[in-house]
Amino acid sequence: MIQELFSWLTTRCAPQARQFGYLYEAIAMRARAKRCAAAWQSHLISSQQFISDCILKSEPGGVALVFGSGLGLDMPKAQLLKHFDEVWLVDMVHLRETRHAWQDEKVKFIEYDVTNTLSSIARGELAMSQPYRWLDDKHIRFVLSANIIGQLPVQPLSWLAKHYPNIEDEVLDAWSESLLTAHMTYLQAFISQGAHVCLIADLEWHYAENNQVRTVIDAWRGLAHPTPHARWGWRIAPRGELRTNNTQTNWVGAWCFAD
Repeated sequence: MIQELFSWLTTRCAPQARQFGYLYEAIAMRARAKRCAAAWQSHLISSQQFISDCILKSEPGGVALVFGSGLGLDMPKAQLLKHFDEVWLVDMVHLRETRHAWQDEKVKFIEYDVTNTLSSIARGELAMSQPYRWLDDKHIRFVLSANIIGQLPVQPLSWLAKHYPNIEDEVLDAWSESLLTAHMTYLQAFISQGAHVCLIADLEWHYAENNQVRTVIDAWRGLAHPTPHARWGWRIAPRGELRTNNTQTNWVGAWCFAD
């Protein structure tokens, strides 16, 4: 608890990262990663291996752009640094441990709202904005969307529920779907410009009690998506992490795209 409080007070980040709960979630995820290291191992290995295979299909050199770099645990650091001239890690917040673990002259840490909507959300406006940053950079040869697409609406929706509780569910659902669609359009734009794109994304969230799945949530919110090139289970919350007999398993999909 003391470590979490210290991180909250001392982590350098944009005001929006605190306002919308991204810093809190990053700190909580770091703590869960330590508690659940054994349960997470197979997921981290599968993710790193798939990304490594996708990297090898792209030309060496240039820039690797990573959206949702998070704690950096599910990415093949050595392969990224070996294959590319620069690695840009993009997220709302980078914890001190992550900065230290990824410290290298090739690595650039970038704090950025990949949805490009948080400023309007802070005013209670459900505006939609199609991201375009870096699309004109011809040095970008590889783009990784690191398991964030299903998470894009989560923090904004939580914040809106507290501050603008009268917005209708149908409006929120439509806006959430538009975030996912915009992200896929963003990735497709990089593909069209010649970059290889690796997409790691949750497919479904399975909540179980006493080894029986009770609830399944579609992480894509009903949107159609291509058939994954690979898929695996991630026991993100093993027994005892939620409640004594409850678990959460995220089914993860992985894609490697090129024009």
